[in-house]
Amino acid sequence: MNRWILLILAGLVSGCPAKKTQEATTSSAPAAQMDTYIPTDEEQEQIRDNVAKGLLGDSTMFPYVYQGEGRSLIYQAYTMSFTLETQMALAAMMNQNVPWVKPEANNEKNGVFATYIRNGRELSLDNPYIQVQYISKGLPYCSTLDSVFLWMDQNFLQNPQAEIMQKRTSIKTDSGKTAFYKAYTTGSNPNPAYRQKWIANAYIDYDDQYFIAFGLTTMEEGDYELTKPIFDDLVKSFQEY
Repeated sequence: MNRWILLILAGLVSGCPAKKTQEATTSSAPAAQMDTYIPTDEEQEQIRDNVAKGLLGDSTMFPYVYQGEGRSLIYQAYTMSFTLETQMALAAMMNQNVPWVKPEANNEKNGVFATYIRNGRELSLDNPYIQVQYISKGLPYCSTLDSVFLWMDQNFLQNPQAEIMQKRTSIKTDSGKTAFYKAYTTGSNPNPAYRQKWIANAYIDYDDQYFIAFGLTTMEEGDYELTKPIFDDLVKSFQEY
């Protein structure tokens, strides 16, 4: 099979924890580590079906990512199967090419599908990035959207200087499912080890087992203002596949 699991589009993101970057918050994910993943018979059949359709992808990597039509990517893991479509401004990086993501840690509780960066910008924690993840409702504080947002408030508003930039709101995706948003700035901190961040998170209630999570992280307010509309468009593009 063609090993195009690295897809850079247009040529050129705990309580209810999502997976953490090297510089992310101090809360740790309760999901267990796993070294290998063996697809189920049903998943292997889906892989063969994708290959028969001529879709590009790498069946040795999990979660599975395939090139869809145009600028869309197909994401699959466990009960989840969906597509996202990007603007030219974004490029998708697969897990093994993102230094702060550990692909071997993906498991049935929590995992990273892909990391999007601004096209033409260096892959770095200093630059804006968007992670697309799945989160099991079986994790602590993850059973409902209310508990997810409660965890985010507790996590991102620890600093007295932190603020809510966008109150919880909702938006319809192309699939008809609703995505729920909230945005924060973590505030300035005299400790240089804790840099101020501008963060937006969105969650889609996929089924009775999983949420699909989107996380935008920036280190500059200007980058946030420029990237947030692109982040919104990515979330809106969600369609079940």
